[in-house]
Amino acid sequence: MNYLITGGYGFVGSYLANKLINEKSNRVYVIDNLSNKNQNFVSKKVKKIYGNVSDFTFLEKIVTKKKIDYIYHLSATINESVFKEDVYNDIFTSIISTVNFLEIIKKHKIKKFIFISSIAVYGKAKKEKFDENSVTKPEFSYGISKKCAEDYVEYYSKKFKLNCSVIRVGNIYGPFQPKIGEVGVINIFIKNALKNKLIKIFGKGNQSRDFIFIDDVVNFLIKCKSIKSNIYNLVSGNSIKIISLAKLIKKITKTQSNIKFFKERLEEVGNFRASSTLAKKNKLKISFNIEKGIKKTVQFYEKNKQFL
Repeated sequence: MNYLITGGYGFVGSYLANKLINEKSNRVYVIDNLSNKNQNFVSKKVKKIYGNVSDFTFLEKIVTKKKIDYIYHLSATINESVFKEDVYNDIFTSIISTVNFLEIIKKHKIKKFIFISSIAVYGKAKKEKFDENSVTKPEFSYGISKKCAEDYVEYYSKKFKLNCSVIRVGNIYGPFQPKIGEVGVINIFIKNALKNKLIKIFGKGNQSRDFIFIDDVVNFLIKCKSIKSNIYNLVSGNSIKIISLAKLIKKITKTQSNIKFFKERLEEVGNFRASSTLAKKNKLKISFNIEKGIKKTVQFYEKNKQFL
């Protein structure tokens, strides 16, 4: 099978590419603009293509010439904070690129198009768990662009009978996660703890989050090839308070780091919980609870201190 992964040098894309290429019959191509610079983590057997996903002609040439069977569209702009949003970049990276692919696969049929969205489409947290039928009301540009792209995927899927799925990923963590501003709180806490640096919490730490380990994410994305076309929350289904998370990381790392509280940030979403019931009915298996996932991540950084 021939696979195309956009954002292939990113955190999830690189893991996915490495997993897919392990099957001998697979050919894996990744497109990336090198903004994450994780190319050394991606297997040399993966074919790497530098380019812009908003370029229709560029994408069509790859899909047709490489005879692509499956597309994983992970390209996204990860902003350091809501104060550094790049609205136009979000539009080109998420919306224009998605419509490009949908137009291409309308003309040149492939087996499946898998669009990686985000739980950011739900917006501010409420008391109930978000499921796939919950109202979506994104607060910031990243979530708005993802939701708009989702709508186009649904529109093209129904109108032109395309085989597509939308995956709303949650807070992913694991070894080798790049640091972009304050994104990736678990890795930030772990790296600071292993260096005995201050562990910063914004707010009182009572806000809860759902975290899912990278291996569980990638395993489900691969299974998406054969599951029913739909929208799926890709989350663990369990949440933990940030203060409890910090204490757990302190315990596992045996650090001397102190925890210090700072003023709550504008982008804090409150207590966020999401349902993974639909995904679990469709082959999602959570193999790493939060403690197991953190232990594996800590072990990686203890053995590979150059990535701290």
